[in-house]
Amino acid sequence: APDHLDDTYPGSQRRLDYIWRSDMVTVVGAEVYDSADEGYPGGLPKYGNPLPPGTSVLASDHLMVFADVLIPSVPVPGDLNDDGMVDLADYAILRNCLMGPQVPVASSCTSSDLDQDADVDLRDAGQLFTLFASP
Repeated sequence: APDHLDDTYPGSQRRLDYIWRSDMVTVVGAEVYDSADEGYPGGLPKYGNPLPPGTSVLASDHLMVFADVLIPSVPVPGDLNDDGMVDLADYAILRNCLMGPQVPVASSCTSSDLDQDADVDLRDAGQLFTLFASP
């Protein structure tokens, strides 16, 4: 295997590019991509036909850095069934939990308590409808 698998400026043993990440993302794998290294073990899975060996060096003055990352889903307020949108399916969940003010929320209905006041009532329904109408 070539001895330059980590340098991004071919032959210099220098790394010009880095991947910056936050604690919100998990880096599953990363590699410096050099088409001349195709066929050697390791690296991230690739799809399609391999590039000709000299392609990476001709494309830029330094090699690309690729990464596979896991990005956690961001909860959507009012999305009670976790399908990424607020719609009638969420209303159906809230409707089944709607008990009125001052009635303690059942453990299976805590996600329907949108205003987090320990009950599921018309205030929660109103909040859901507001979210339903939002883009």
